[in-house]
Amino acid sequence: MRGLDVRTERYGSADGPVIARVMGDVGVNNADRLATLLRDVLAIKPRLIVLDLSETSGVGSMALGVLVQFSKVCKREGLRMRIAAPSQSALQGILLSRLDSVLEVFATLDDALDGESACNGPVRMAGGKPASGTGTMTGTVPTSGEWQPPPSARPA
Repeated sequence: MRGLDVRTERYGSADGPVIARVMGDVGVNNADRLATLLRDVLAIKPRLIVLDLSETSGVGSMALGVLVQFSKVCKREGLRMRIAAPSQSALQGILLSRLDSVLEVFATLDDALDGESACNGPVRMAGGKPASGTGTMTGTVPTSGEWQPPPSARPA
């Protein structure tokens, strides 16, 4: 199992968007850590947060729930959150759970930063091939509006 890391950088000016590069395994064992790392990104309060998921693997339903929750909190705070260049496993999870109707998903980092071509319909990956997947996904997605890491990630 690969670890999880999130690296952030400002794009352009000092008040420009923040790119959060999520790298590694984003499965059930790291969903709590993802929540904590994203909370740190939220504290920066940029107008736009772009989550680059191109270097992720093992994206599970709990991690997808964290992304949905993070998106809701961003909206409530008047911030925008976009997903850029999802890896095949991240994209499959997003599409199978139909979260592409809830999350702003962009095929490339440049598209997410430009905001001009949000994916409405099939997400097209490199080479212009439409992404596809079949099957079912199980698990729960949090629906409350309060951004909290899962109980196991909270301090005692």
